Amino acid sequence: MENKTKIIKIKQSIGWNLAFYFLQLLYGFPEIMNDEYFYERFEELFKYTCDKISTPDEGEITDIYVVVEQRVDIN
Repeated sequence: MENKTKIIKIKQSIGWNLAFYFLQLLYGFPEIMNDEYFYERFEELFKYTCDKISTPDEGEITDIYVVVEQRVDIN
């Protein structure tokens, strides 16, 4: 039996997404990640940031993009 899927769209803050990606970059710097005190606090912050952009389902995220909303005067 074939699994059926659908695509859902989730509105998220661009700020929390940027914070998540900036924090991910820090994992590449062993000189700061090897500091136990920093790492413990960093992990708390990273988990908090991940929770802010978590999705309602465990499925694969297939695309990420920015949507801009604009208020337009109607004549």
